[in-house]
Amino acid sequence: MGSNLSSLKTIKQNEYLTKLISNEHISPNDNKFWNEFLSFAFTNLDAICSDSNFMNENIIPLMSKWLENNAVSQNLGSVIQVFIQKVGILKKDVQNNANYNVVVWHAYNLSFIMRNMFKYMIETFVEDNMIKQCKLCSPNGFKVENQQQQQQDENNGTIMIENLINALMEILVDLKLDDMNYNLHVESCKNFLVLLSVQMFLSRPSIKSVIYTIVMQRKCSIHALLLTKTLLQNFIHQMPAPVPPTGSIIFGLATGFWNVITLGYGSKKTDEELIKEAILARESLLLLLVLTNHCTKDINPYREALFQCCDSSIELQSTTTSEQNVTGFKIEFGKLYRTLCTTLNDDQTTLLLYMLLHQNSHFKTFVLSRTTDLDQFLIPVLRILYNSPDRNSHHIYMSLIILLVLSEDNLFNSIIHDIIVRNITWYTERNLTEISLGGLIILVIVRTIHFNMSRSRDRFLHTNLCATLANMSNHFKHLHNFVCQKLVVLFEKISKKYFKLQQQKIQNGVDNDHHSSGSSGENKTTTIVKSDGDAGESSLADDLKDITLFEEVLRTILEIINASLTKNMVANPNLIYTLLYNRKKFEPFLNQTIFQDIMGNIDTILSYFSQRIDSTLQDRQLSVEEIFELIKQASLNWPKEKMKKFPELMFRYVEDDSPEDFFIPYIWSLVYRCSNIYWNAQNILLFNPVRNL
Repeated sequence: MGSNLSSLKTIKQNEYLTKLISNEHISPNDNKFWNEFLSFAFTNLDAICSDSNFMNENIIPLMSKWLENNAVSQNLGSVIQVFIQKVGILKKDVQNNANYNVVVWHAYNLSFIMRNMFKYMIETFVEDNMIKQCKLCSPNGFKVENQQQQQQDENNGTIMIENLINALMEILVDLKLDDMNYNLHVESCKNFLVLLSVQMFLSRPSIKSVIYTIVMQRKCSIHALLLTKTLLQNFIHQMPAPVPPTGSIIFGLATGFWNVITLGYGSKKTDEELIKEAILARESLLLLLVLTNHCTKDINPYREALFQCCDSSIELQSTTTSEQNVTGFKIEFGKLYRTLCTTLNDDQTTLLLYMLLHQNSHFKTFVLSRTTDLDQFLIPVLRILYNSPDRNSHHIYMSLIILLVLSEDNLFNSIIHDIIVRNITWYTERNLTEISLGGLIILVIVRTIHFNMSRSRDRFLHTNLCATLANMSNHFKHLHNFVCQKLVVLFEKISKKYFKLQQQKIQNGVDNDHHSSGSSGENKTTTIVKSDGDAGESSLADDLKDITLFEEVLRTILEIINASLTKNMVANPNLIYTLLYNRKKFEPFLNQTIFQDIMGNIDTILSYFSQRIDSTLQDRQLSVEEIFELIKQASLNWPKEKMKKFPELMFRYVEDDSPEDFFIPYIWSLVYRCSNIYWNAQNILLFNPVRNL
């Protein structure tokens, strides 16, 4: 390290680094040392330092030696102080700052050094001991060992952490993003994530963490509104690392120096590679998710800001209380919507969409108003469910809940059958050249139910898959015949398994009187309790235990059929035809106590249409077209009074009482996988990094 480009092979022998990690104190005012030390660069350093072998062989031994000496040298405090000074320079008028690019370079290097120091301490120490390492040495360089001084030292460490976090926030909020400081913004996000990563290595909740208290409740929180907006905008813009233009001089710097500033990220890439390397967007989203999902039952101004933001094209509604007026910021929902549509393949984007739909009424209203392009973001969600065997369970859960939340809206349930989608090449069971969006949703949900029932039998999944279909059922219309067939095939497969399990129970002498009663007269709701769903291959005992699961799914399918025919019979000739063709598959349930009431309705409907068709036969075979025409005519004359009334199917998503138990391990598993930061997996307490969350 020094004024020349450094080599990774000689990093352990670097004289400046050796001095920094020694027990010799270096004053923050030693400008000569800091200017020499910070003038280093490695091409693609950050990518290299995400490699575990390099870190274990080169960086971690240096960190270990530094930590042994820092209690004496207190050089971490000096590093923090110099960084804060650099940020102060950058906040001044850039136009009049001739050394702006050099200061950005030095600030980045300081941030990178601090990040590795803090990460090593967080992985090694408890939080309180880590904070003590941050104190700034007294001006005369001497330590005074007494109780009062010890208390001051502890306060000093907390203040230094607070000032550091404040400086990181100021970079993100106040330092206008440009090509030269792009990577400083990236590094600031990563540094912030590392400080917040104390949660990964703690067994106590974040509300008891000193760092989280600083972020949520101290002076840093005054930046909450702007920081939340900035992080969300960074995600929306998906800005890739800057690509140097042709020519040898850029902004007065040599091309080689440009590569130093951008760390080699800015080389020429294809469009697909640039999207993947929207590094700032990725880190900003991870940081946003961490900030908004901790301390949810206490003060969290970042969470409040995200859930109160509104569309910049609509004026903020005036409210009666001044507190409500200041919690929201404006952002372009149209751009946010488009970015979500193009990046929903990622867990973190799906999680953000879930949070906005569930908690931000402004954004949910905006999405539901997209009557012409709902398919743009629904199809990526459906593909996640369709590919569920290859997805982690948490990603599937979030995608499913998004559908459930949307299905609570009647207009949504109606509109999706009016939107036609074409050439769905990823759906391989059949060549779908044209189908309604609603029909496609039903197909994917039916397929996922079948997969879940035959493999994992995750109750969380089946409850919410069925709830989504049930919410939609009142508005089923013009269903494709393939959709109707798949719905009946699902019922048939589950019924076969159900009767097989019933027979096993009888053979094993198990009491069969366990049925619940039919639907009550009240609207149904469902409270979602998240589970891990790793059931694996079920044993016979598991099958017998889960017979109620099959009953629930079968009854729900029957209720869905009943609701669609009761509410919208005229618009569902394909469904009626399919049911008539497969009537014998439903007849055994007429004698099952748990199904008798709902089957009575369905059988009445099928008998009515069957009689109308039989009376028209007149000793000749009717064509399919003639049968369809008879069904359509008979639907118009259907006597509704013959039907037993059931309550309207309506399920609502209710988040668990302790959502942090689910979301915090999930989010930190995403940070672990996606932040391009090397973590010591052995010391993580929050989740099992080996397991595919």
